[in-house]
Amino acid sequence: MSALIDTLLPEWDAHEQHGIDVAAPPARTWEALAQLTVGELPLTRSLMRVRSLGRRSSALDRTLLEAASFLVPLAEGPGDRVAGLVGRPWQLRPTLVPIAGAGDFAAFDRPGWVRAATDFRVVPAACGSRLSTETRIQATDAGSRRRFARYWRVVRPGSALIRREVLRATRRRAERA
Repeated sequence: MSALIDTLLPEWDAHEQHGIDVAAPPARTWEALAQLTVGELPLTRSLMRVRSLGRRSSALDRTLLEAASFLVPLAEGPGDRVAGLVGRPWQLRPTLVPIAGAGDFAAFDRPGWVRAATDFRVVPAACGSRLSTETRIQATDAGSRRRFARYWRVVRPGSALIRREVLRATRRRAERA
């Protein structure tokens, strides 16, 4: 089965993927991800505070998916959800291009930007389910590709830590249910 992210960003310049086995059925794992709150993610909160220049968020009871409001929903299917953005994340205060959905995202090709798509997938597995997340980034030109590559070298380790924390917290929540 092909992931929705494959239809939205089949080629990329940077990529990150993580997964975890969950001893719970896919529906419960998906529900746990949807209900996961920012308050359950201490490392993520700390890293996001650094990224936002120290500004604290009072949204500890908001779900992770609500708190990531800078990501625009692009596609959703059974156990698969993709969100994305078009922007210049390497800037101190990142600039985002407003997009209305998957069509705008797929068609965007103005030089000087990157398109980033992130998915969460839950599939049945022998243990119960497999939860994974994948992020793909594609630059619209060589200059933005170079700028993003420098930025990615710095933020990728933190990005990986955030994704792993989200997966572990979702597993805890799903297995506890």
